[in-house]
Amino acid sequence: MENSQISWTHHTMNFIIGCRRVSPACASCYAGTLVQNRMGKPFYPPLDLGRVATDADSPVWRTKTWRDPIKWDREAREAGEVKRVFTCSLSDFLLDHPGVHEWRRDAWKVMRDTPNLLWLVLSKRWDLGADYIAGCLPDDWGNGYPNVMLGATVESQAQVPRIQTMAAVPCQRGRFVSIEPMVGPVGLGDAVLEWVIVGGESGSKPRPMHPSWVRDLRDRCLRARIPFHFKQWGEYGPSGRLMTTGELVFREFSSFDHWVAKGSTWVRGGDILMDAHGRICEMGRDMMRVRDEGVFPVTIISRIGKKAAGRILDGRTWDDGPKDVL
Repeated sequence: MENSQISWTHHTMNFIIGCRRVSPACASCYAGTLVQNRMGKPFYPPLDLGRVATDADSPVWRTKTWRDPIKWDREAREAGEVKRVFTCSLSDFLLDHPGVHEWRRDAWKVMRDTPNLLWLVLSKRWDLGADYIAGCLPDDWGNGYPNVMLGATVESQAQVPRIQTMAAVPCQRGRFVSIEPMVGPVGLGDAVLEWVIVGGESGSKPRPMHPSWVRDLRDRCLRARIPFHFKQWGEYGPSGRLMTTGELVFREFSSFDHWVAKGSTWVRGGDILMDAHGRICEMGRDMMRVRDEGVFPVTIISRIGKKAAGRILDGRTWDDGPKDVL
């Protein structure tokens, strides 16, 4: 798609369409909803296989827009610019599917032949291991194409090993991580990355994103001088004044777990809840009072819709990206 509405890319290019749920991030996948509801086509493997589905069971098809990148590349060259292209927003470019293996070779050639486009190849298939990934690369990959960044979706700490697998694959242009939807805290450790993208979940059954998860990751990126891009809060965002929240409150107070279990707003004014240590907590609009511990500021999170929640974090947008120089 030309001129994508996704804040961290200029265009999206779907060489193929079709996928399979493989990760907690897939629970409310926008791609599946879009393809099934708007295109009227099956997106996931059928449910009556009598066994666990594999990527090869996915109903995939090759799109008819393969010449679009040639046009984008020409326009970028004439403008003296570099345009980012999110690769396969309605599939996974590294899908383990017989048809995709053949089409992927053709797609690599398109990437190689469009040097004014920065291709962002984002995947969840790093779980399949470095040997599998190596088999997905083109014969002339070498240390990587100069206009291709490899990326991994990491929605919580459980998926961090994907970064380690990705790090074993040569990629001269660098690697990035998309932590969207962020459904748990993520520590990147000593991973060498050129870009970190973070976003909350939208869709019909969204999960809330804890503000302290985002702030902690942003601060780590700033210290490590890794470009940080905050895409969105998602369906749930700060309602009212955004407070500076103390570590102690979020570390000890279990209102977030309570929210997940009950499926209602995270905090309602006047609620009486219990923290992780069994102490009584009284919730006001933007403060929490813990018996014998005093009063602490909190951030109130409510389901207010993606548009209303927006993408402001601590008073500003965070739009850093990789260096658009090839």
